[in-house]
Amino acid sequence: MRKTIVVPLDGSSLAARAVPYATRLARGTGGRLVFVQATLAQPLPGQSEREARAAATRRAEIELNAVVDRLRADGLTAEARVYHEDAPTAILDAAAQDGADLIVMSTHGRSGLGRWVYGSVADRVLRAATIPMLLVPAACTGSWPADRPLRILVPLDGSPLAEAALGPAAELARTLGAELLLLQVLEYPLPAVADGGTYMPPWDQDADLAAARQYLEAIADGLRATGQRVAVLAVAAPPSPVAQAVTTIAAVIQDEHVDAIAMGTHGRGGLARLVMGSVATGVLQHATVPVLVVRPAATPARDAQTAAQSATGTATG
Repeated sequence: MRKTIVVPLDGSSLAARAVPYATRLARGTGGRLVFVQATLAQPLPGQSEREARAAATRRAEIELNAVVDRLRADGLTAEARVYHEDAPTAILDAAAQDGADLIVMSTHGRSGLGRWVYGSVADRVLRAATIPMLLVPAACTGSWPADRPLRILVPLDGSPLAEAALGPAAELARTLGAELLLLQVLEYPLPAVADGGTYMPPWDQDADLAAARQYLEAIADGLRATGQRVAVLAVAAPPSPVAQAVTTIAAVIQDEHVDAIAMGTHGRGGLARLVMGSVATGVLQHATVPVLVVRPAATPARDAQTAAQSATGTATG
């Protein structure tokens, strides 16, 4: 099925890092790329507001058309949109007017996503977007490798929020011919304080790891039934007072040659409410691969089997 992918640009090399990823997806779906640039020109001394707006529009059109012409010459369907409004509004308007299925955009990199997200363009877009967003961190350079199969990591914790990423992740995997890697990280219990003393809560690590693998395999079986390649991995994070899961996921990304991550997010407050200091935010802050962020629809909670059926398109009842 053809997809429409919105790609915001602003003339910077950082924003342009999203283009190779978007074009790879467009090739995989035979889809359409819509490049968006927002202009809010401030008149120079002696220049009218109309003149400033016209000059800004010309600059944006030249920049976008250079990208569009290059991609059209390479056989892709690409269009340019210039909006006279703030960037978040322009991106959301383009997505709505063009019936977009995905937004692909870069993140600012001065201090990683933690600096970029709060009150930023991408955060404001995520708060209102009703479609998935593929975020390309500043640490991403080039595009996905073409000399080996790709892997998409989907961290799961048994919650409907995490499982909401399964459907879009599976679709991304089909587009890229990639394997899904379903991961559950079990955090080591921290010392508890009671009656003036400190003790370690009981933890049967082997039993919990077995239960995690059973949970992941239940989801993987539904995905495999459609021909999707799926691997599962349940790991226990090493003892640490902070960021056990974040550190473990970062290690898995390197050790398992992960090329993208798919995660769910609450939409009410964007990534800033993902929650601040949470596993998801920590992963996003340190990501070196694109992150597919999925805002689940407001639907009742589902169990693991229902989530697997939803992800694979398997009928229920």
